[in-house]
Amino acid sequence: MLPQLIGVGLKRFARIESMDPHNKMLIGQAQTQTQPQMPFEWRLFTDLQAARVWACG
Repeated sequence: MLPQLIGVGLKRFARIESMDPHNKMLIGQAQTQTQPQMPFEWRLFTDLQAARVWACG
């Protein structure tokens, strides 16, 4: 999925933090490994509205 997002010119990616501790760990590890290679800004949010505002800004 990330290559397609890059291909359409994505500039910001807002990730919503999971409530599940196992998901937090797995997704967090994946982000840590891939984020330095991504040509877009990537942030973590716990609030959906804040994520939308930032991603659209």
